[in-house]
Amino acid sequence: MKKINYLILILLLCVLIYVLNLYFTINIIEDDSFTSLIKEMAEKNHNNSSLFIENYNKALTLEEKRKVMITNEFYECIYKNKEHIHTKFHVNSFCGHFIRF
Repeated sequence: MKKINYLILILLLCVLIYVLNLYFTINIIEDDSFTSLIKEMAEKNHNNSSLFIENYNKALTLEEKRKVMITNEFYECIYKNKEHIHTKFHVNSFCGHFIRF
């Protein structure tokens, strides 16, 4: 009877490990597309400074102007740390003080 209980426990543990592995693999794939998109946007923002000026001038309220400034600072932070950013966790670790995902 004890052998059956141990076998069931080991089987459940193996299934749990498999499910967790699958979950983290899917998250890494999603993180990769997310971070590559954020990096591309940051590079575009860095290379074309007129985008910030245009968005800032379009903003009507002080709140909108703050959002544009924070977004610009976020993209600059991403651009400066792009070699270290590979996942959403890295985005939040390096630049989460501007915008958090």
